Amino acid sequence: MAVRVQTEDFDVGAESRALQADAVGAIALFVGTVRGMSSDNGVTAMTLEHYPGMTEDELKSEGRNFVVGVARYREIARGQILGDETGLFKMLFDRDTKALLGVHCIGTGATELVHVGQAALKLGGGLSYFLETVFNYPTLAECYKVAAFHAANKIGYLPESERIEY
Repeated sequence: MAVRVQTEDFDVGAESRALQADAVGAIALFVGTVRGMSSDNGVTAMTLEHYPGMTEDELKSEGRNFVVGVARYREIARGQILGDETGLFKMLFDRDTKALLGVHCIGTGATELVHVGQAALKLGGGLSYFLETVFNYPTLAECYKVAAFHAANKIGYLPESERIEY
């Protein structure tokens, strides 16, 4: 990943083409004017979003057997409250082991949402964790539950806590 802040002019098209030549998963360019620096209105932070784990293209190129669970902000109570009709949240799970492989989020509050998936990736969480965990309502964290159920329904999976032995 590269982050560059500069004051010199540059060709946005050339930068984009150079990045695409490297087969990157995402390109984000900010081109504009940042307000002047002074003691009372200086820029104190810039946010960089990323997608923890693997992308669908990476998984396909490796021949991995995976399933995608999706939640759309327009289907989530908090997304409706925020008026975000285009927000999208995805989780990628190994179809066989049910391990979480990646989390992707684009929309309002994405940076406040994606860290849960990053922690689950680091700690080895999988599909069962998201199906059995309580997420506050109405918050965007509900996307985890909805996307997990979407993935589970695609593969006909029930976590052990839901299985009934006769």
